[in-house]
Amino acid sequence: MFYHTRSIGPDMEALKAGFKKCGELAQQHGYTQLGLATPMKGNLDGVISDLIGEDAVKILQRDNVLDLKGITLHLITKRVSPSHKFSGPVLAVYTPIDQVRLLAKSSYCKGLIYVPWTQDEGPKFEKLFQTTVIYEGQYDLSM
Repeated sequence: MFYHTRSIGPDMEALKAGFKKCGELAQQHGYTQLGLATPMKGNLDGVISDLIGEDAVKILQRDNVLDLKGITLHLITKRVSPSHKFSGPVLAVYTPIDQVRLLAKSSYCKGLIYVPWTQDEGPKFEKLFQTTVIYEGQYDLSM
């Protein structure tokens, strides 16, 4: 199961759509854990912290996990792997395609939602995976 947004840069609506889809997948398949993949912890600042809150980001940056009232959000970066018990859908936010490929191949990833940062990443994702668009933002298909 692969999903993505057709968006670039800090698009709040794309991020909301990604979180919503990740939650829907977890609920549909009975998962109590979600993954949030970013290139590094510093990427949580900005639009992600605007959406989930500064306090939540501080906890994720410190503990790599966040309890969301029955759902556990696991931070995944190039340097931070989820705990060995993690299994669930992963929201990959602004991650490079190489990192997305690794996530897609991992045994813990039970669905992948991709929110690209640059204009060329979305079309690359679409070429790599059979994917469903969950949000149409600003995006150039001619890339």
